[in-house]
Amino acid sequence: MNLLVFEKKDLITPNCIAVHGERAQHLREVLRVRTGDSLRIGEIGGGIGCGTVAEVSAERVSITFGPLNQTSQAPSFDVILALPRPQILKRVLHTSAMMGVRHLFLIRSARVEKSYFSSPLLQPQKMFSYLREGLEQGVSTILPQVSLHQRFRGFLEEELPRATEQTSCALLAEPSAEQSLWALARSRGFRNGENALLAVGPEGGWQDHEVAAFRDHGFAPFHCGPRVLRVDAAVCSLLGQIDLLRHLGGHC
Repeated sequence: MNLLVFEKKDLITPNCIAVHGERAQHLREVLRVRTGDSLRIGEIGGGIGCGTVAEVSAERVSITFGPLNQTSQAPSFDVILALPRPQILKRVLHTSAMMGVRHLFLIRSARVEKSYFSSPLLQPQKMFSYLREGLEQGVSTILPQVSLHQRFRGFLEEELPRATEQTSCALLAEPSAEQSLWALARSRGFRNGENALLAVGPEGGWQDHEVAAFRDHGFAPFHCGPRVLRVDAAVCSLLGQIDLLRHLGGHC
């Protein structure tokens, strides 16, 4: 835990929070905090600052804090993801918050099992716990927005036009694509600070009509290399590569 993230409901006074349950247990038993210790803390949607442990008990850990003046780096990715099985989704939620995803669109594609949309993991509070862990790892207080879309065509018609309006960098990860991400970056250039919209399909890949639909909306297909990656590994790897290429400006 590189940052202790809290919500307004954790406040017991304007400048003191109380942490309960598993999070308090982690502070006591893993971080071994003691009264008077300092911790970096941040409020969801707010700033980051320094806190001081005021109380450690079996029920809670209380932390006082001063001004939260440090701001989090603005998110620079939107991700469209064919909804994976729950165990993989847990890792993707963590990665999305950790690496600066602004909006995670979980969509239905032809190879997505319909039952995945009935998973208890998709309950907002369940997802929030994994997103919060990602924020605490990545030292950020900006929570990704997560939305569910069970109709592929409906998503294309209703949500995708708004998403593509906010970027000039719409990318489609597709194993059958002719060019690699590196070749794509060399040909178009990735600008530093440019928001990226990345679409990642199921492990079996997008179907042909889905690829065509994304291309019609301006997405540039690319492949991830000769190895077949699990979805959570692909998301993490691609976000890191795109971020690097943006800093390089697409040229090397």
